[in-house]
Amino acid sequence: MILGRLFEDRNTAVLKKIMDFSAENQKVIANNIANAETPNFTAKKLEFSTAFRNAVNSGDVDSINNVEGKVVSNF
Repeated sequence: MILGRLFEDRNTAVLKKIMDFSAENQKVIANNIANAETPNFTAKKLEFSTAFRNAVNSGDVDSINNVEGKVVSNF
């Protein structure tokens, strides 16, 4: 059924993006830990939840696939 396939593709895209964001977030956290004692170092975080939520709510697989996280230091 075509509708079932579209739903499956959307779920796959969502799960892939969640895994991508998790991996990127782990890198940002590891960098924060590695530089915790560095003078004048500013911790960073990965922001993605708002853009990701909007893409998922749109239901468009391309929108989901194109969401990018943003590393920010002023939070």
